[in-house]
Amino acid sequence: LEENTKKPIKKKIVYYPRYKGKSSSIVDALKALGLNSNKSNRKKIAAMNGIKNYSGGAMQNTKLLNLLKKGKLIKSK
Repeated sequence: LEENTKKPIKKKIVYYPRYKGKSSSIVDALKALGLNSNKSNRKKIAAMNGIKNYSGGAMQNTKLLNLLKKGKLIKSK
């Protein structure tokens, strides 16, 4: 018997640059990094970072901002 030796393809995770500013707004933070901050783009970013049903609420935005400040916000496609 031949074993399947194919390894699962690991997708490289790419993060947005770390935000070092003082803003408490995800919109302002994304803009400061020269990124698209509109709601549809934030919804894609949220989905990539495990936030389901993104509505733009304060808790969701704070989670995105905290990840961005840590340099751990995964880039959307």
